[in-house]
Amino acid sequence: MKNIGSTQKRILEFIKEFSASHAYPPTVRDIAGTLKLAVSTVHEHLAKLRERGLLRHEAGRSRGVWFSGKREAVELPVLGQIAAGRPILAVEDQKDWMPLPKDLAGSGNFVIQVKGDSMIEAGIHDGDHVVIRQQADARDGEIVAAMIDEEVTLKKFYKKKDHILLKAANPKYEDIRADNIKILGKLVSLIRKY
Repeated sequence: MKNIGSTQKRILEFIKEFSASHAYPPTVRDIAGTLKLAVSTVHEHLAKLRERGLLRHEAGRSRGVWFSGKREAVELPVLGQIAAGRPILAVEDQKDWMPLPKDLAGSGNFVIQVKGDSMIEAGIHDGDHVVIRQQADARDGEIVAAMIDEEVTLKKFYKKKDHILLKAANPKYEDIRADNIKILGKLVSLIRKY
């Protein structure tokens, strides 16, 4: 990141952190609001970062700002499907391998295809693939792959005093209240094929 200003470095860092924690990139307004910049200023800096090849932009998309450049690729196992709706039977059956840039793939991660629309307001659609980092715990608001009995689902995690609450990102789905769940991992990236 040589020869870029401090504001552009802040913008790049924000895009990286936001994308990692939300599994989708920020909007220009997200960047402007968090970094206390004018929207027009953010647009100017994004244009300069694109010119330098540090970002790419998908025209016509509010969340179309992505990192670019050459990346080392690794392959992650694709372990079937996860419900973004009502939980489905857990079947850890490796279906395929998916090549991903190393910085998105991480280590110890796996890929699952999303089935359903309960996470649509979090930008996760039926048919998308999600990269899950294997871990047994989560913080409130994080999107997790969770097992209830022998079924798995993808939901937002909230720990309450006497139970766990799994919330959908679609108002047509009810929250799932559970006393005993197993967290399989946390969502770290989203892959959508167009």
